[in-house]
Parts: sequence; C-alpha cells; structure tokens
Amino acid sequence: MAKLTFDNLSEDVKALIVDRILRPTDLKNVCLVNKQLHALAIKPLYRHVALDLGSAKDTRLSAFLSPHNAGLKHIRQLRLHLAKVRDSCNQKQHAGFATRLVLDFLPGDVLEEFRWDTSE
Repeated sequence: MAKLTFDNLSEDVKALIVDRILRPTDLKNVCLVNKQLHALAIKPLYRHVALDLGSAKDTRLSAFLSPHNAGLKHIRQLRLHLAKVRDSCNQKQHAGFATRLVLDFLPGDVLEEFRWDTSE
C-alpha cells in the first residue's frame, strides 16, 4: 500500500484540515507554503477580521486595503475598533475615513456581521 502524504489527500480533506487551524498567524504561515494551500487558508484567515483604527502606526490597514488583497472577498465578520492612543486629536476623523475606505474596498453583499466600536 502506498504511503499517504498530505499532498496525496483530496482538496476537500485538505480544506477540512486547514479549517481546524485557529490562530491567524498559523493560517498566514499556511498561506505561504504554496499556491494550493494559500487558496485553502485564505478563506478562514479572512473570515473574521478585527482592525484597530485611528492610530498613526496602523500599518496593517494599508496592506489590508490593497486592491490586490485576495482575502477581502472572504470577509464575513468585520469588527472595527477605535485604537487606544495617547493623543486622540483627529483620531475619530482618521478612523471614520479608514472605515469608509474599508467598506468601499469590500465586495458587495459579503458581510454577515459588522461592528464599529468607538467606546473609549
């Protein structure tokens, strides 16, 4: 009997295995293995997205809003939070602008849940 390896598994079985990976950092690493695993891991990686907005150091947001971001179409739950910063001058304006950009970049009718938390 031939030795069964991960590469020999059907795509459905691989998808079930990838769906069991819970940590986003692990899913990100799976995406980096090869094109097939990238296609399988990007869905659970982007299914639930939480972003802190209104911080000058928000580098994740610029990468997230790339038109080449293949994960945007897989977002089902989006939670936006106001970042905790010392100097909150213009923070809500910055966060509001970022929120508008995020919503503009999402394909239509993909969100199942949206939360915008501005509690301080």
